[in-house]
Amino acid sequence: MLSLIEEKFDLIIKTVLLMFICLFLSTFSMVFQPNPKMDLTTFFGFMVARRLTIFLSFTLPVIYFENKIQKGKDWIKQLETWRFKDFVFGFFGGFLLFYLWILSFTIQYGEMPKFVGQFDFDKVYLIYGLIFPPVSIFQYIIFEVFNQFMVAFGEEFLFRGFIQKNLMKTLGNFQGLIISAIMFGLIHVLSPGYSLYQVFFEAFVGGLIFGYFYYKTKSLASPI
Repeated sequence: MLSLIEEKFDLIIKTVLLMFICLFLSTFSMVFQPNPKMDLTTFFGFMVARRLTIFLSFTLPVIYFENKIQKGKDWIKQLETWRFKDFVFGFFGGFLLFYLWILSFTIQYGEMPKFVGQFDFDKVYLIYGLIFPPVSIFQYIIFEVFNQFMVAFGEEFLFRGFIQKNLMKTLGNFQGLIISAIMFGLIHVLSPGYSLYQVFFEAFVGGLIFGYFYYKTKSLASPI
């Protein structure tokens, strides 16, 4: 009995430690700041490099841990499972997250976000805490599709596919879901431009939603 408790405690410690390692590695993406005078192509290239750094910081340590320490292939199984219902869950969750973003924006600024043909961000920290050059809707969508996929894949791979999985295994499904969502919300407190409204609605509540989808499907397809 004692050895089982010790094993669970050891897994929790390693899980939390790995999370901090991943977060530490991801901070290197914030060392260099883009020059506001960059042209659009250079700026987007800079942002792509940033997202790739975060993506690798969140995935490579987990893969190493799973392969070398836990001797398992759970991360492969979670990526191999792509069922139709997983996409339905994910599509539904995406709409919920979008409305949570609108809700947090409206509560914070007292108005609905406006979508126009030309972006010229006067509230620059609403998105990334950076000064964006003027971009068209089409240019922004192309960038955002890539950006959101890289962010979603890296974050969900770490928080749902590793942290939540291990916490549910050691603490129970409900406790693991709640604690991983809290941890997911707390790390967004450090994100530039994230208000407390966004942390609560988008990160914590969004973390609960996608954490529940992961619990029901045991696949990363839904949260990603």
